[in-house]
Amino acid sequence: MAASSSYSPVHQLWSPPEGIHRTELDVVFFHGVQFTGNDTCDAWISTWTQRGHDDVCWAREWLPFDLGKAVRIFSVSYNAHVATSPHGHVTEIAENLVQSLINSGY
Repeated sequence: MAASSSYSPVHQLWSPPEGIHRTELDVVFFHGVQFTGNDTCDAWISTWTQRGHDDVCWAREWLPFDLGKAVRIFSVSYNAHVATSPHGHVTEIAENLVQSLINSGY
């Protein structure tokens, strides 16, 4: 699911099936601010799971078929502690996330 074996804030949840060479739509999900006791927060996927069924990510399982297009679906991680820090600037965080999407290689 993750973009590469090293950490990347961009996680691809869905890509068009083999043989489809042109994507019609890119969908990017940003999770809400969630705090955990460690830096391995999985909000990039857990936010999009079906209530009561943690193994079903609706953004991956249902959305591509509901849209009926050749779609790529991404979820983006960010450090919620940085986003609320008096030292972190929201504009800078947003610019870094956009650059991560551009550089993700998808």
